[in-house]
Amino acid sequence: MGDAAEALTLKALGRSQHLTGTVRITTSVMVANMWLPPILASLRVAEPSIQIELVPSDLNQNLLRRDADIAIRMVDPTQNALIARKLGDVPVGLFATRSYFDRHGRIAMMEDLLRHDVIGFDRSEVILKLYAAAGYPVAREAFPIRCDDQMVGWNLLLAGAGIGFAQVMLADRYPELERVDIDIIAPMPVWLVMHEDVRSNARIRRVADFMGDAISDLIR
Repeated sequence: MGDAAEALTLKALGRSQHLTGTVRITTSVMVANMWLPPILASLRVAEPSIQIELVPSDLNQNLLRRDADIAIRMVDPTQNALIARKLGDVPVGLFATRSYFDRHGRIAMMEDLLRHDVIGFDRSEVILKLYAAAGYPVAREAFPIRCDDQMVGWNLLLAGAGIGFAQVMLADRYPELERVDIDIIAPMPVWLVMHEDVRSNARIRRVADFMGDAISDLIR
C-alpha cells in the first residue's frame, strides 16, 4: 500500500506544469560544496519562483520514495523507474601541496606512494579496493589520517597533511598543489537522475535541464 501511495504521489507531481514551488536536490558532499553554489545562484536569478532544497549526502537517496526529486550521482543508477542523463566524466588524481613534497620527497612509482602519508577513508573501503586492484593490498592503518567526509579530506589535503585523491579540475585551480604521476582510479561518471514519473513536472524539468547544462559545461 505504501508503494502504491508513493507511485500515485509521483504521478500527480508529474502533472504539475507551474514554474513555482520546491525542488529537492541531492548530491555528494563534495559536489554540493564545490560545484553547486554558483549554479544554484544562477538558477535563482533565472527562476526566482522556484525554491531549492539541497541535501548533501554521500549515501544515495531513494528517488522512488521522494527523498529527492533530482540526484547528481557518480555511479550509474540501477533502480527501475529512474531516468538518467550522463553529463560527463571527471578525472581524479593524487595530489599534495608542494610544501608536503618538499618535506617528504616526490613520488615516481607505486612503491614510493606506500611510504607516504596518504589521507584515507574511515569506514569506506573504496581506497583499500583501489590499492588492492593495483596489486598492493594494504590495511586501513596504512593511512595515518582517515575520514569519510570528502570535504574534510579536501581541506586536509590543502593544509599539507598528506596526499589525497581529488578531482583534477578542482585541484588544478590551486597552484600550491602538485599531482602525483600515478593513476589508480578511473574517471568518475556524472549522472543526473530523476524518477520517470516526475520528468514531466515543469519546475523539476526546468531545474534538471538548467543543472544538467551547467554541470556539463563545468566538467567539459
